Amino acid sequence: MEQTGADTHDPLLKFQQQNGTQPSGRPHFCPRCDVALREIQVEQVRTPRLTLDKCPRGHGLWFDADELPQLLSMFPPESGTGKTIGYLNELFTTKSKP
Repeated sequence: MEQTGADTHDPLLKFQQQNGTQPSGRPHFCPRCDVALREIQVEQVRTPRLTLDKCPRGHGLWFDADELPQLLSMFPPESGTGKTIGYLNELFTTKSKP
C-alpha cells in the first residue's frame, strides 16, 4: 500500500490494520515466517463474504485463488481505492512479449 501512494482514506487499508481472528480449523501459515495466519472477514452489501489471511507479524495479506479480484471488485474507483487497484492490476497483469 505504501508503494502505491494510497490515500489514507483507502478502504483497503483497513484490512492491513485489523488484527483478525484465529481460524477454527486447520490454520494456514505465512509463507515468509511460518507463523499461523489470522483471518479477516470482509463483508460488503450485495457481495459474498470473503475471508482473507493476514500475517500477525506484518508480512501482509495472503490471497487464495480469485480472492484478490473478488476483493477489488467490491470497491468502485470513487471509494478511494483507485491507486491501489491500478498498482495491483499493473503488477499482476500478464504482459505478452513483443
